[in-house]
Amino acid sequence: MTDAEILLQNNTSVGITWIFILTVFATVIGSGFSMGFSISVFNQPSVYIKRFINSSYIDEYGHELSDHLLIDYWSLINLLYCFGGLSGCFLGGQLCALIGRRDSLILNNALIAIGGFLMMSSKFVDIWQFILIGRFLNGVFCGYLTVVSPVYLAEISPAKIRGGVVSLFQLSIVLGLFLAEVVGFNWILGSEKNWPWLNVISLILAFIQPIILPFCPKSPTYLLVIEKDRSAAIDALQRLRGDNYDISGEIPTATSKVDYDLNIDPGNMDEDYIPSSVAPPTMPEEPKPSLRTFISERATRRAFLCAFVLMAAQQLTGINAVNYYSTSIFIDSGVSHGNAIYYTVLTSLFQVILTFFVIPCVDRFGRKVLQLSGMLFMGFVAYTLAFSFYTHLHILSVFSVVLFVSAFSMGPGAVPWLVSAELFSDASRSVGMSMAASLNWIFNGLVGLTTPILISNLHPPFVFAMFASFNLIFAVFIAILVPETKNKTTDQIQLILQSQ
Repeated sequence: MTDAEILLQNNTSVGITWIFILTVFATVIGSGFSMGFSISVFNQPSVYIKRFINSSYIDEYGHELSDHLLIDYWSLINLLYCFGGLSGCFLGGQLCALIGRRDSLILNNALIAIGGFLMMSSKFVDIWQFILIGRFLNGVFCGYLTVVSPVYLAEISPAKIRGGVVSLFQLSIVLGLFLAEVVGFNWILGSEKNWPWLNVISLILAFIQPIILPFCPKSPTYLLVIEKDRSAAIDALQRLRGDNYDISGEIPTATSKVDYDLNIDPGNMDEDYIPSSVAPPTMPEEPKPSLRTFISERATRRAFLCAFVLMAAQQLTGINAVNYYSTSIFIDSGVSHGNAIYYTVLTSLFQVILTFFVIPCVDRFGRKVLQLSGMLFMGFVAYTLAFSFYTHLHILSVFSVVLFVSAFSMGPGAVPWLVSAELFSDASRSVGMSMAASLNWIFNGLVGLTTPILISNLHPPFVFAMFASFNLIFAVFIAILVPETKNKTTDQIQLILQSQ
């Protein structure tokens, strides 16, 4: 027996099989990795892309764009990306419930393929508007993924490793961001001549899920709760867990929900409690997902409130503001512009490494511990960053940026997506994640639009002190409102929310 076979046999206690690994791989690489790459693909060659837009505009209208108007067009490209992300959240929520998690992921790759092709061909056909359309489609693709991918990963994963598996989505995003920054160097593909070919990578990534996912199981939860096909749900779960794995604790009976223990008080459940497979004799059937569910059911309202706080907190931590200002901070500390770009890439690499090490901690220490410790650390470092600007201690600014990004990787980067997917019931998860992800994109757009204005008018020390305060305020709200979901099934989480 090979080492790989021994490892796989030892992991049957938590239901890890080759088909499960393949499904997770295709989901995170074709989703998060593609998303991260598409987010950052135009950052490094932005100067050359703006130059092409101006040149194409001259060819079309006979005169060049003013510097002010060129900045406005570039802002429009970024705004269309955010608007596309918001649109993708609603589209993903609808298709996720209509055709299923797996099939909607496969379908979504058409958007990144078309968008990537348009942006790649824009320079060759001298049509700068293709960048506008392609960037919008990229945004729809990314917004779509933020809804569907965490849901699919959460529903195919065993409860004991669900946190780590869903956190792979965030790891794949930062890996995609890092790759885009590396290949975007001028001496690789980020030159004035080669920048269109960056989009070829997006086209290649668009084929991963259509090739692999058709051979992977659909979400057992979707098959059981939405399609009402118990037999197909059992077959899908058995494929994911292995032929020798007992899935009786994960598949509910015809009139009950899974893993409900009559002897456990939801308010007193220990975070290390491992659920039994005892189910009550009668349990009401889950309602169909709808907006009415969010209004009428206490547990769903509480889940949405928790998701709202988590998503708002993720964006208002100031992580995007630091990403926006990081190169300038390095330059102000005495680093040349050319070297500052390398420092920024090294900061991204550090974020990848930290995210990788945090993944096993999600199921070991719990979601709230990582989220709160990360936000409190970010708040402290943000105050330090503000102080460094005020005192012109540039070296302190550089260390603060690295520590700030590290603190974000400790929990606030991955936990909001994981916990939001866990909080909603099986029937309302697609609609709930659609609304939660939409809020994330709205706050993302607001921070992206207002940060340059705030830095220009209020000066960096005040801006980062404001973000530091946001971290501390949201940490208090999360500590009070958001329950710990470690090692708990969907039904136990719903009981906790209902009792709050």
